Amino acid sequence: MKLPEFDLVDIRILECLYRSTNLSEIARRVGVTDETVRRRVRKLYKYGRVTVEPDYFAMGLSYGIYLSENQPQDLPIKASLLRRCYVLSVTRLISPEGPRSLFVLVPPIHLEGEILSIVKSLFSTGTYLPLLNPIKWRPSSKYFDAESREYICPWDKIERTLISKSPIFDIFDQRLVPQILDEVDLEIIKELHKDALTPLAKVARMLGTYPQKVWYHYINHVKPIIRHYDINMTFTSLEEIPLSLYRIDFMNIQYMMHFVSVMLENIHIRVMIPFRYRPSMLMLVQMPYNELLPFVDLLSKLKAHRKIRHFKYEGFIDSRYIQAFTIPHGSEVFKNGKWILSEELLDILQSLRPRARGMELERSLGPLDESK
Repeated sequence: MKLPEFDLVDIRILECLYRSTNLSEIARRVGVTDETVRRRVRKLYKYGRVTVEPDYFAMGLSYGIYLSENQPQDLPIKASLLRRCYVLSVTRLISPEGPRSLFVLVPPIHLEGEILSIVKSLFSTGTYLPLLNPIKWRPSSKYFDAESREYICPWDKIERTLISKSPIFDIFDQRLVPQILDEVDLEIIKELHKDALTPLAKVARMLGTYPQKVWYHYINHVKPIIRHYDINMTFTSLEEIPLSLYRIDFMNIQYMMHFVSVMLENIHIRVMIPFRYRPSMLMLVQMPYNELLPFVDLLSKLKAHRKIRHFKYEGFIDSRYIQAFTIPHGSEVFKNGKWILSEELLDILQSLRPRARGMELERSLGPLDESK
């Protein structure tokens, strides 16, 4: 894949931005001036943003994808409720079975079943896939050809590495004990989720508080749950090369971990999301047609070598309908240090009470009123 206007310095800066947003530190690592890094980052930002990739489970949230069986006709009307349903994004998926809706959900761990029942009732029947934290593409300068300014994908080397008995790296860092957060922490995460280079002094001005307070919250509460920085950039248009969704079932969890660690630096593999309870994962790829055949051939060979059990093409992302939100925040979903069901969602559940009977739900101000 040819990267427009990019050279080796740009790729090395991206490589460093995956781990740190300190531009002076990046300048020392790359061997250029601070001003050069700032200028290059401004150029890179034409293609997207560097954003915080938090540990959702450490925030007290879970992670999953709800894949509806069809495209709801009244989705724009119902979309007004999505911010209160702990939905990160809504996407139209064009599949061999026809159009479908794909919802990325981050419901609180203790409310996962209740939130899912609301989404199912609002947006038709479908399948919920409980997943682990997403694993995003990690920039790597070792695959970048400085002369041609192209990212070279060595499929033969990848194949040999995946079929041979290479070391397995533990790349799953799910936390079991949630970090205690408050409203200030969520505001910081919200801003860094949009742009990780946002100065904390600017966040302090937005909150109307002292920079020292924001810095304290960042160091003690937010920084421990930052997994890495997401290089959320699109180097080719989705109309030209759409994102495709694949599902891969592995023979065991150890090989899935090995597969992820090898494919992490492949620029065509944008996101990998392991399942929570079995050795399977979803993979979002964006690759030119000349790379697609080697990729499918690789999966076929891994199946023949009994490394993977099954793989399936689920469809491609319709770029005309992608609606994304930031991390849930505000008094509607977070109160007194706890994730809650808002009054509006509780009223919806009340109207669906025959389906929700037996759920021990509480309003933020008291028990659910059965008289309504």
